Amino acid sequence: MTEQTLESDGHLEPMSLVEVHQTLLSMLAVVTELFDHHGLDYCLIGGGCLGIARHDHGFVPWDDDLDLAVWARDWQRLPEIFSHLPPPYATFLKGSSYFPTFNVFDTSTHLSGARDTSSAGVFIDIVPMMIWPGKFSKLLDRVIGVLARPEPSQSPVAWKRWISKIICWLKVAPLFENFQKKIFFSYILEWDRRLWIQEQGLVTGAVGRPWRGKYPFEVIFPTQMSHIHQVPVKIPRHLNQFLKTRYGEDYLEIPDETQRWRHFQHAYRIRQS
Repeated sequence: MTEQTLESDGHLEPMSLVEVHQTLLSMLAVVTELFDHHGLDYCLIGGGCLGIARHDHGFVPWDDDLDLAVWARDWQRLPEIFSHLPPPYATFLKGSSYFPTFNVFDTSTHLSGARDTSSAGVFIDIVPMMIWPGKFSKLLDRVIGVLARPEPSQSPVAWKRWISKIICWLKVAPLFENFQKKIFFSYILEWDRRLWIQEQGLVTGAVGRPWRGKYPFEVIFPTQMSHIHQVPVKIPRHLNQFLKTRYGEDYLEIPDETQRWRHFQHAYRIRQS
């Protein structure tokens, strides 16, 4: 159903950011309870952590989503775990990498002006993390990912588009895609398992998934319990160090309005007639 149809039928009620935050809190409580019940490790990342540190365990006032990181090695377990989500919650996959983002959303809500048009309602993103032996291995992952891409990049940066076109013209994508799947992927997964046991390495995005920042294992794990308002949630072990790496030394300062990120323009509650 389109936004125009919903509005003309009177089915949409505008939601304030406070109501969006309340919806996110309810969803967070359900998702983390599911993870705990199934013994699945996770960690809050992104703006939710910033809200805890800078806004007294609340939300960043203009924030409109939450992000949880789960180990890539547990990714195959998520469909079964999410099959136990109660209404009105549902999931869909975003992206086409080895570990696409799980978008958990409230089906009784609707978004307009979303940066990502696949976001169906107020949502929590579940993103994959892995442990890497060092920065070079993650850089190599990025390079291989670019070389294995069969289609030209749609990046807004001109030089990136030109490089992508040259790579596609050379027709090397099948070769590097094969290398990525059969050699590099298995190699990094083995390192991930080994480093988890050793409690070493750098925690960042999984294969093919860039993150903002690469974090020493001890900065993130073992996680500590915290809360957003009254909802318990696991956060990085050394939160301040995590936030400095992710947002910079001045992370406690309120940014200018032009630097405040929003995922969508408006949220609505869908009321069935």
